[in-house]
Amino acid sequence: MPMKSRISISLLGLFMLLAFHKGWAQQNNDAEIAILVQRMKAAYKSRPLSFDVRYTYSNELTPNILLDSLNGKVYMNGSDYRYQFDGTETVHIKDYHILIFREDKLLYLGKAVQDTVSESPLQQLLDALHQQGIRSCDLIRDKQYTTIRMIFQEGLLYRRLEMRVENNSGLLSQVKYLVKTSMLASPGTNPDGQKDYEEYASVVADFYHYQLLLVGNTLFDEHHFFVRSGNMVSLAPAYKDYKIFIATPNF
Repeated sequence: MPMKSRISISLLGLFMLLAFHKGWAQQNNDAEIAILVQRMKAAYKSRPLSFDVRYTYSNELTPNILLDSLNGKVYMNGSDYRYQFDGTETVHIKDYHILIFREDKLLYLGKAVQDTVSESPLQQLLDALHQQGIRSCDLIRDKQYTTIRMIFQEGLLYRRLEMRVENNSGLLSQVKYLVKTSMLASPGTNPDGQKDYEEYASVVADFYHYQLLLVGNTLFDEHHFFVRSGNMVSLAPAYKDYKIFIATPNF
């Protein structure tokens, strides 16, 4: 299963999903959930952060038998972010959106838009979650964590989603969800009917090693990636052997 080609988009999709908490309406604890969601959003926006992510993937009925895994690194500073997974890097800074494919030595460059949710490649995940019929949404609390648990209607793309939040910091510790395996397949592939894969996949994302980020470097500096002079764009020395693709007309 080519999980790595699709699953890494889930990370920021889950962060951005927080903005859609109104879709959980008519739950008895909706006010509590809204407060927790706003606290989570503030925790990520209030200070520059870096953290590590580990995804694991298994079939729903055999969660202890891992079929694949993926490790990555995330850097966030307000609305700016960089995340790196398996030779692919996505960079969003004030004016630009950049995709870097290290194996192919390609750099895609486009203009950033203010509505990063609707324009980003995370939209498919966001739309799917936002439109699902939620059967129940509960809060489970203990001394260290608060967990949001969503159960969806039968037969939909998502069956279950849990987000575990660390009480002291308001930061995510773990996300677990059950999703149809076909949602994780690369375009043009169909896992249905293959003996190694069940109808639903179990995905677990662990977030750890949170650190305050020192931003006085090239992390969110466009000149680390390219130099613009008038209508001409050239790659910075770190990417001099890459090919550049301008993805936005009239860039």
